[in-house]
Amino acid sequence: MDILEILQAKADFSGTEIKIADYVLEHCRQVSGISANALARETFCSATSVIRMCRKMGFSGYREFQIALAARLSKQEGKGKRTNGYNFTLRVADAEAVAEMFSETMAKAVDSCLKRVSPESFLRASVWMSQARRLYVYGSDSFSALAFCHTMSKFGIASAVPGLSHEKPYRDKKSLEGDVALFIAYSDCGFREEMSLLRKRGCRVISVSPESDCPNADISIRIPKIETGCPHIETAYAQAAFLYITTCMNYMTEAVKRAES
Repeated sequence: MDILEILQAKADFSGTEIKIADYVLEHCRQVSGISANALARETFCSATSVIRMCRKMGFSGYREFQIALAARLSKQEGKGKRTNGYNFTLRVADAEAVAEMFSETMAKAVDSCLKRVSPESFLRASVWMSQARRLYVYGSDSFSALAFCHTMSKFGIASAVPGLSHEKPYRDKKSLEGDVALFIAYSDCGFREEMSLLRKRGCRVISVSPESDCPNADISIRIPKIETGCPHIETAYAQAAFLYITTCMNYMTEAVKRAES
């Protein structure tokens, strides 16, 4: 069922939610461009009731509901037309709603990092990397790992991405004393075996991932996650948190490196 069919069915809706649904069906285009508070005023209920109805329909909140409604209407209105190669039209207001939603998501991710990630963990990891004889950067996203490695090289820190260079330090060297390995992953860290092998040879291991605690790492820095039912929002949230954390580590490492020289 699409969003309009769900609104028409009103399955398990309360009396207040039925009233909101009826208003939305009668004023679809207007609702796609107004806030939850404005909709609440028009239906003589609370914004909480509006959000509750949206969640009952399977959306994370009003903003996601609003975007789905706007997309459905745009598809309907643009049926049979082609605009810039697409089979639907999208208003500027709809694009603004999407931009605002992801802006709010990214701001929440950074705020969550500020509240949950220990600055001491950043500093300790940065000191280790600044003093590393060699830094190995592992990542589920090779591009991000390579970018981080490139930044460290600018600070005069010898670094490599083993996954791209086919370098396996725990096999090539008997001792890794003085070396540091950084593991970065958006999802569950799948490098436990590598972490264990590196530590056995004296390498210090830092993990940046959504895991609350990684037993095979010396330092675990957690990327906050949210569950909304919308993969696009969840990915944007994780990427924003990841970028914030790695950027902090970059600048702290540079600052430590300068202080030591």
